Amino acid sequence: MSFTDILMKSHALIGMLALPVFWAAALSRKGGPLHLFCGKTFIWCAYLAAASGMARCVHVLIDPWAAMQPPGGADDQTRQALAMNVRTIYIFLAYLAVITVAMAWHGVQVIRTRREPQRMKTALNVALNVLSVLLGVAMIPLGLLTGKLLLAFMSPIGIGVGCGQLRYILARTHPHMEWWFEHLGSMVGCGISMHTAFLVFGLNRIISIPLQGTWTIIPWLAPTLAGMPAIYLWSRYYRKKFEQPSPETALFS
Repeated sequence: MSFTDILMKSHALIGMLALPVFWAAALSRKGGPLHLFCGKTFIWCAYLAAASGMARCVHVLIDPWAAMQPPGGADDQTRQALAMNVRTIYIFLAYLAVITVAMAWHGVQVIRTRREPQRMKTALNVALNVLSVLLGVAMIPLGLLTGKLLLAFMSPIGIGVGCGQLRYILARTHPHMEWWFEHLGSMVGCGISMHTAFLVFGLNRIISIPLQGTWTIIPWLAPTLAGMPAIYLWSRYYRKKFEQPSPETALFS
């Protein structure tokens, strides 16, 4: 078994492990032992999946035939078009890896600095989110030039993540418990990213689901369409809860 095979199998296993621990952390009591353990496990799964995925992306961008065998008998123009198609897909995957890391890192840092949110103003925190914005913007011309309009459609995710997290990082003042909602949004956003990657690239390797036409966009959009309302409703629930102090609120204050 080659190093590339080991890398990709590890990437797939880590990505699959991330999903159940995400749900365990999301559904368990916030601040409890199970939530903390599963949350930390999910974060490390996100980091390792992004790192292994990024390594694969770099490999394929250098050598696109590392992802597929060049067709026999194809002319140079066809081979170049196929190579461009493969590179485009892996550029998007690199984009997904960056915003996944940005959200995971932000979600952890807002907890660590909750008493001193000014400590969030570090070069690394700013750079990760600026990169998310730049890559999100880059998806628009890439999608238009390659005819993959879905890439352009996904560009607001990186822009929104980067700008939203920069807003918190660079803010002069932070409302009470605002770190909680930053943590919640970042973790659910990271979960959306991991679920999208699994549905689009992992599930078909386990169960063959033939989707054709407009149905092919469902795996790309379903996690976002489910996750964004969840963030809104969850945030609304906790904002109402924090208006009435409780022992759990005091624990995180």
